[in-house]
Amino acid sequence: MYFYHGKKKQCFSQYIHTFYSQLYALQRLIESTKDMTLTVVTILMFIVGIMLFLLPPVPGFPIYLTSGIILVNSGLPQLGLMGSICYTISFALLLKISACTIQQKIIGERMCDSISVRQMVGINSQPMRAAKLVLSEPKFSVGKIMCLVGLPDWPTSVLCGVMRLDLIPVILATLPVVIVIVPVVLTGTFIYLDSLPEQDEAYPWAATALGVCVSTSAVIQVATLTSATYIVERTMSERKLEVDGLELDTEVEEADEYLNSETQSFYEINSWDKLSRGSKSLLIMALFSMILSVHTVLLFESRCFVEYELTYTITEHLGGNVLNFLKPLGWVAIISFCLSYMCMFAFNHGAKVGVVAGTKSGSQPKKVRFVSIRESFLKRQESMFVSEF
Repeated sequence: MYFYHGKKKQCFSQYIHTFYSQLYALQRLIESTKDMTLTVVTILMFIVGIMLFLLPPVPGFPIYLTSGIILVNSGLPQLGLMGSICYTISFALLLKISACTIQQKIIGERMCDSISVRQMVGINSQPMRAAKLVLSEPKFSVGKIMCLVGLPDWPTSVLCGVMRLDLIPVILATLPVVIVIVPVVLTGTFIYLDSLPEQDEAYPWAATALGVCVSTSAVIQVATLTSATYIVERTMSERKLEVDGLELDTEVEEADEYLNSETQSFYEINSWDKLSRGSKSLLIMALFSMILSVHTVLLFESRCFVEYELTYTITEHLGGNVLNFLKPLGWVAIISFCLSYMCMFAFNHGAKVGVVAGTKSGSQPKKVRFVSIRESFLKRQESMFVSEF
């Protein structure tokens, strides 16, 4: 069952990336912002970007990429190509700094009494305790800068707030993130330029530049994450006594113990040999529906979706209906995915009811019970961060 849950998440991620690759949302944004001024588009992008940054699972990459497409498209007539690129890079850096400020000062400091926030950060995990030691260093060390640049945005900034670090030094140590932002913004820019029709101003070199920027962006992303991971792991090994000496958050520890006991109960009660025929049927149907959906898209993409470019319009090329993007085989993939999700939802609902009934008599602190209501979300966030290491 645990194996299947992992596959389901992986399949869902692939499904989202497949749709993202069609650039529906980006093209729609370009079409809707075509008649807007650069100032209005900038304000809208800033609001949307901040909202996305405040979601724990969302990294900066898609936000910078989208900025490189939308803002360059809007600024090209006024600022020219180089001016638009510099403007977008400055915007992305300001957006990153603003998001880090909100995450640190509002979420981290103002909500540090919340068990759920501290649990989402994974404050008791060994990697986070090691990161805590590195981030608390008074000077601008290489390790501190790499942690702020390379580690996941949300938990790192919130951890700085929970630790009540001074904002200005943290922001200054975050500024080198521009080395991550530049190639991603350029990637978005060249995606847009390469998609312009021949009758418009052509950039024949855009495809080559796009390949270079994609490679550079990937190398830098991997390098920063690897460097930050190395810094944390080295701290865990070389300063093990200091890491182990940090005081554990007892409330989060109790919440984690309760969560682990419920998780263990879930798998004990819902092991395969104890499941009813109905539950087994739901799991099997969910598994095969997801396999059908994902492999249909991966193997027969051209038969699932109509050809669609970034500069196309929904009105002209899809008859005004976005659903025309799907071919019959695409509908098979969508319906199979929805069927898999509904089967898993029904199974998980029935399984959790059984766990609650089996542990109803146990008395736990009210605060810890409140945390357990959001157990699935919190566990996913902690696992997502720890898995980075």
